[in-house]
Amino acid sequence: MITGERLVLQDKERGFEFARHIFAYEFAAGLAKGLSVLDLGCSEGYGGALLAGTAASVTGLDRSAAAIANAAAAHQAPNLRFVSADATATGLPSSSFDLVCAFQIIEHFSDPAAFLAEIERLLKPGGRAVISTLNREISGSVFNPYHPVEYDRAGFERALRAVFGRAEVLGVFADEGTMKEMRAFKARAAAMLKLDVFGLRRLAGLYPFRRLYDLAVILARLSSRGSRVRAHPHTFNISADGAEKAMDLIAVCVK
Repeated sequence: MITGERLVLQDKERGFEFARHIFAYEFAAGLAKGLSVLDLGCSEGYGGALLAGTAASVTGLDRSAAAIANAAAAHQAPNLRFVSADATATGLPSSSFDLVCAFQIIEHFSDPAAFLAEIERLLKPGGRAVISTLNREISGSVFNPYHPVEYDRAGFERALRAVFGRAEVLGVFADEGTMKEMRAFKARAAAMLKLDVFGLRRLAGLYPFRRLYDLAVILARLSSRGSRVRAHPHTFNISADGAEKAMDLIAVCVK
């Protein structure tokens, strides 16, 4: 099913949304050399394929069996595999990964503590997790029915430190052209959600509003094609300074 949330390979033409994902994977690839890596919420595998360029082994995991089938067909390497499972109860052995990546996924869980506990269980002692999420204060969604929780910097740090021995939250910043595109995208989606004349957002967890949201996001993407900037991973950077004002938050956690 096509939704406004899941990015697929074709979305590489959709500006900042795809570029922000690839930037996070490139950051993690710099930490993955020679390691066993788990990519949680891998979607159609483009990030896992990138990680496989430096890691000893990569396991991409997603709850969508269709996404996993597409990933396995599109990305093949001797050190890369894909599995379908629930990210809060993966069924994978404890202490089996040096590095766990989870990008733009924590906000999708009604019980993020259970999700983080599963990451901690899967990490080897001293292993690291790289976890990213949007910054609610800057790029937070327009009443997104798929996000039970969104974080500001302080809230994200509290959630992580409740589970991990160490957690450093950094900011992902974008150039002004990319930030302008992000703000315009949000404005278009918000305008389209004004079509909610029946107050479906009061039923945010139910199918009707989710489908309206999907339509609004997809139309906002299509309407931006002629005017958006060409966002690339190199238009982003990471800094610990001023993370409260960053587009996204990315944390490095240690078990």
